[in-house]
Amino acid sequence: MLSAFTSAFIRIVATLYKRPNSPFWIAQYFDASGKRVNKSTKCQHKGKNGEKPSPTAKRIAAGLEADARKEQTNQSEMQKVFSAVVESASRAAGEEKLTLELAKAYIEKLHRTANPDFVAVTVSSLFDQWLDSKSRRVSASTYALYCDAKRHLNQSLGGKKIAGPVHLLKVRDIEKALETLKESGLRASTINLSLSVWKSVMRDAVKDDVLTKSPAAGVTGLPTTDSKKRGPFTSEEARAILAVCDDEWRGLVLMAAHTGIRMKDCTSLRKTNIVDGNIIIKPAKTKRLGKVISVPLTTALATWIEAQPKDVLFPTLSTTNKSTLSEGFKALMKKAGVPAIETLPTGEERTRSFHSLRHSANSWMANAGVDVGTRQEILGHSSAAQNLEYTTLDPETRRKAMTLLPDLMAQ
Repeated sequence: MLSAFTSAFIRIVATLYKRPNSPFWIAQYFDASGKRVNKSTKCQHKGKNGEKPSPTAKRIAAGLEADARKEQTNQSEMQKVFSAVVESASRAAGEEKLTLELAKAYIEKLHRTANPDFVAVTVSSLFDQWLDSKSRRVSASTYALYCDAKRHLNQSLGGKKIAGPVHLLKVRDIEKALETLKESGLRASTINLSLSVWKSVMRDAVKDDVLTKSPAAGVTGLPTTDSKKRGPFTSEEARAILAVCDDEWRGLVLMAAHTGIRMKDCTSLRKTNIVDGNIIIKPAKTKRLGKVISVPLTTALATWIEAQPKDVLFPTLSTTNKSTLSEGFKALMKKAGVPAIETLPTGEERTRSFHSLRHSANSWMANAGVDVGTRQEILGHSSAAQNLEYTTLDPETRRKAMTLLPDLMAQ
């Protein structure tokens, strides 16, 4: 006896007829499941023999019939593949060889057979899409941090994994990535920051049904006992660095040391940011909050700014990316004989970089007796229970605080 499926395959030939209330020819045939289908050809022309269908109607009906046969053939082939996979899985189970990994491979094959046009989301494309969704919603500095996290993932996973399907990533892949980054010399705190970004990307992928489970969710960050605290420069070290700078770098170093403003905020400054002897700026890190800081100019800094011929204070450095600027400052430190790692009498080690100039400005003021409220307002910090949101200092108090900074331009 023929099965319903085989019977449908034999009886698939289409016939044409008209309904009493319609001018169009209707094609009748059986679809791939064996169900009778009546579908309009949208053709109402008659043939030369009166009421018989025209060649156009026959051609359309033949096309519908061919599509049904093709689908029927595809389903038949799919059934063969499904049967073979199920048979292989059953055999492996009977031999006690059906591991979880092998079962996943069988399911992958079934999915590819049923969805030949399916394109798996790769690790790289997932991250790119996530970055694109965040690019207009976070500050420039936060977005740069996200990009660093992707770069760290590329560096640690390798090209094959990055270009591979994200759903094949395992917990062990993420753990190995952390180990690779640690071996490269990155600080544990930096690696853990990238891990937190990876977790966010994959958590969002789970929400969007791209992943059923995040491979990064249960991964623990590295211990941070190897991480060194950042230390300030002494005024003598700052002078030594200034002595080996060209004019533009000298201005940038002086700007950071005498304002505590972060690197990229410094390089973006123009003369139009100077209002009544104060630098007025919205720090990129807190730009979303609309926070504005006002920092009085020191005499040395005001003199350097006045000498600049254009509105843009750092025409070359403002077009240089952050990592290149950081490396450039490290080279200046080395040239000046200022060590990047400072060892304290207690044996504690502290790292120094361009950002240490911000620490230096704060420390110099603290050592000169400037109160914490004034320092926090000048540097734009929002700590100490954020009570500084309710504190307003008069301009003279802040100007007096800035006069206590050492004159780095004096020989």
